[in-house]
Amino acid sequence: MAHAGGGYEDSVYSNTKEAILNSIDNGFNFIEIDLILTSDDKLVCSHGWDKNTYEAIGVDYEGVPTYDEFMSWKVLGKYNTIDVDDLVGIMKEYPDLLIEIDLKKFGKVRTRKAITQLVESAEHDEQILDRILMQFTSEEAFFAIEEVYSFKYYQYFTYKSRIKDELDDVIRFCKDNKITSMAVNYTVLTDDMIDRIKDEGFYLLAFTIDDKELAEEFLEKGVDTICTNFIQ
Repeated sequence: MAHAGGGYEDSVYSNTKEAILNSIDNGFNFIEIDLILTSDDKLVCSHGWDKNTYEAIGVDYEGVPTYDEFMSWKVLGKYNTIDVDDLVGIMKEYPDLLIEIDLKKFGKVRTRKAITQLVESAEHDEQILDRILMQFTSEEAFFAIEEVYSFKYYQYFTYKSRIKDELDDVIRFCKDNKITSMAVNYTVLTDDMIDRIKDEGFYLLAFTIDDKELAEEFLEKGVDTICTNFIQ
């Protein structure tokens, strides 16, 4: 799975149309996209409003932009930013494309707001929405999403600082709510954890790995999907 649209021109986190199309050209049909709200609550494709993201995409800015500000930016000095409507347009253009949505950590109200915009942009079309693996970061977020739309596929994103202590609770929650997939940072993903997750019947994604040999090692151990910036 290509991370944040896929690495492009030695850069990461871009979430641009050019990065997405480059990933498709390089054989990816499963691409992760970050969706986040602007300061005026418009849903756009961005890894976030933090210093690391701004440096990665070459934007001189501090804080949370408005929609108009964000859409005026040039990623890496030349590529256009995109919003949720643009993402849906790409999915329509490429009907075999699968998308994982990384919905940033919001409270209930903003989560519902973001999901409402996504579903409305897709015009409630199951041909679009059923090709989305909706990732969430907390039980609260999952139920907020469900209040708006029940996606066919969900993925529980786990935090590496807590997953060792919380794995039993995560597994229980996923089983109780028919969640099919878990995402775990590869740096804390032990062989025992892989075996436990797979024995319980879940799909397992490891993130973010850019070394081919390391990716192959985790696949051999039972991981189903590798999230990567550059491996082809």
